[in-house]
This record gives sequence, C-alpha cells and structure tokens, in this order.
Amino acid sequence: MVLPFGPAQCWPFFIGIRMDKEIAVYNRRLASELGSLHGRPWFQWVWSVDQEYFVRSPGHEHESYNRFNWAKRIGKCWVLAEWGPPPMSQEAWRATLGGQFPYPEHGRAIVHPETAMPPGRRPDADVTQFYISRIREQASKGFDQTLNEINAGIEAEDDAVYADFMAYADDWFPAFWSSKGGAHTPGTRGAHVSFGGSQ
Repeated sequence: MVLPFGPAQCWPFFIGIRMDKEIAVYNRRLASELGSLHGRPWFQWVWSVDQEYFVRSPGHEHESYNRFNWAKRIGKCWVLAEWGPPPMSQEAWRATLGGQFPYPEHGRAIVHPETAMPPGRRPDADVTQFYISRIREQASKGFDQTLNEINAGIEAEDDAVYADFMAYADDWFPAFWSSKGGAHTPGTRGAHVSFGGSQ
C-alpha cells in the first residue's frame, strides 16, 4: 500500500492548544478571515510542545511508527497549523498502523514549520495579518499557478547566477573564451589580455 506521506514521511496530529487570551484573539481572527474546515479553524496558532507527528521507521520487516514532538525539531515556539481531514480511511488506518495509534476521526493539525516564531516571540496582529494575506494569495492561485511561479523564479535565479559567473569568467580567463559571443581570438588586443600569437 502506498502511504500518503510527504517528503518527511510523517503524519502530524493535533494534540491540544496551549492558549491564552491574546493568542485566542489571533486564532479567532484567522478563523473569521480564512474560514473553517471539518469543524475547526482552517489555520490557527499552536504551541509546538503540544504538537506531535509520527514517522515510519525504515528497515523493519513489519512497519512501525515512532512518535515525535515538534518542539524537538523546531524548538519551543508558536507555529501555524492547518487543520486537515484524516490522511486515510479508518479501515486503511487500522490495516497500516494496526491499532498502534488512535485514528484521528475529527481530523489533524498539519504544522507548518516555516511559520515558526523565533524562540521567545509570540504571534502578534501584524504577523497574523501577514499570514492571512499569504494564505489567501496562495489559495486563490491554485496549485498549478503557484508551482509555475516558483519554477519561473528558480529559472530566473539560475539565469542570474549563470550571467554572474560568465562575467567573472570573462575577466579571469580571457584567453579561453568570451561569453559575449564567439571565441576570443588569441593575439588580438582589446579589453582582455591575450597570450601568444601576434597580428
């Protein structure tokens, strides 16, 4: 059976929310601006210590899973979590995990570690609004458009790195080539130093 794992091969689960009045205000704002899924706010601030994920242990004859705490991976911090449906049906869950962990019938929290606040810093109105805007922007584009924009950015960055390298190489290796079209002609004078030959 192919499991719905991401690159990290883990399923994150929502355990609970360590909440205070200020964080509750930002979570209500996230819910009112972005909506809810499966009876929970689509996104909410969670305390990393309260979040766990399970990782498949490789190399075992029978698959087994280990439970890890997000705080060990990203530190004790506030982080955004997205509420999502169970990763598979209850029957597939039982067949895969064999009752090792309870089935998340009401869904699970998918922690986004890239949103982790620096240690000691708490979410505020500005950070919350920033993520609301970014999530809306990404959700409005759809997967294909977002992927195309990412790929175009990577290609533009690669082109810029190549152009910088060629400019650097022109200055350091004038006898071997010219990036400005055509090969450099040995023995000619110009902007570059030439070795050998004369005209």
